[in-house]
Amino acid sequence: MISNIKNILIAILSGFFLTLMFQANSALSEKTSPVVASWVAHGTGVLCSLLLIQLFVKKAPKKLANKFKKPPIWMYFGGIPGALVVILANMVINGGIPISSTISLGLVGQLLFSFISDHFGLFGSPKRKLSRSDIYIFILIISGCSLIIYSL
Repeated sequence: MISNIKNILIAILSGFFLTLMFQANSALSEKTSPVVASWVAHGTGVLCSLLLIQLFVKKAPKKLANKFKKPPIWMYFGGIPGALVVILANMVINGGIPISSTISLGLVGQLLFSFISDHFGLFGSPKRKLSRSDIYIFILIISGCSLIIYSL
């Protein structure tokens, strides 16, 4: 139970940082361009990741390192959607849509893709058919997003 609470809090914290990133990047892209802001965001992200690796990641024992197989090439391209998220969010926020609405609409996109990914088992995820409760949950989330977007 404690592990679940910890993971929930970490997920909430990641949403906080995502929103902070959108806000900082949209301000930078307003002064430069969405592409420059994306480059800066990913460059500072690399530096931060390297620092965190140095501080927190211990060397893996050779026995463990030999267990891992070489991953498929597509697994190395996760940064491409990340760059597109930053650029597109910058464009949308600077286009006049509030950050809360951008996050809400992004959530809708995440849900749609996750339902498709689960249904077809994309990118190695286990196949899972959509259930009736998934549809109800999606309708409730769309309703909540609509309240956020149209009540501002």
